[in-house]
Amino acid sequence: MKKITSLGLAFILAMLIFSPFVHAQSPKAERFATITVSVVNSERPYHVALIRYYDKDDNVLLNTSEEFMIEISKAARFKTGSIRKTIPIYPQAKKIIVTVDNCSGLHENDFTVEDLDAADSKLTFVFKREFEKQVIVRFKGIQDKKPCSFKLIGRNTNEIYYGDYVKAQKYLPKESNREDIRVKVAESTLYPYEIVNIKKDVKFKPEEKERYVDVTVKYLGEDGTAPEESTEENPDGENPDVEETPTKPVREDFDSRKAWKNALKEWKSKYGG
Repeated sequence: MKKITSLGLAFILAMLIFSPFVHAQSPKAERFATITVSVVNSERPYHVALIRYYDKDDNVLLNTSEEFMIEISKAARFKTGSIRKTIPIYPQAKKIIVTVDNCSGLHENDFTVEDLDAADSKLTFVFKREFEKQVIVRFKGIQDKKPCSFKLIGRNTNEIYYGDYVKAQKYLPKESNREDIRVKVAESTLYPYEIVNIKKDVKFKPEEKERYVDVTVKYLGEDGTAPEESTEENPDGENPDVEETPTKPVREDFDSRKAWKNALKEWKSKYGG
């Protein structure tokens, strides 16, 4: 029988001493749940999903994180990946947050244990590749050497733009949303114009960063005389907003599924469909 060395004896003693402490720090699951995590519109070979558990005070539970890899299809037409995992639910956990690196959530990425009960312990999360969506307002109808100034107003936008060439366009801040952009001719414009049409539902490819708003304008002439149908009283001295064909909110223009659903509900209540 081989003698136990002093180093080996010390290791065994350490295991005996610290093993109860280790077990005490790793809570046992009281039950399990099944979650599906999907990634769409990705250009990476894989993503890493992370699950964290929080107690009633929103403090993270130690030694409870789950981490796993989501492989993305190599086929150019799909660029998606999905994985289904069985995760433990700990007694102290009141909230669970799912995140995926380099992605933003289409679905709310946090849920409570009560949410899990209501969903019969099965939840699905869908994420998309994260990139900045650049809103670009394109102007058509500005005449050469006859510039026009515009007000661009929205929830995250307040811009004055000086359009001084035929096909002028303005890049808006990344926080801008094309659904709520309003365009007016500014009082300070050097030449008189009127807005003929504003189109926000310009088609785009999902992998493109740009989201366009097309604004068609008309030069009124040196005297600024507008056509008879456009001579409404305007006490503010501004061109009123043009009546636009209402466009249905699209999912890609919103940062969360909840915000999109609220916008869609409001749109349906106003315009039906």
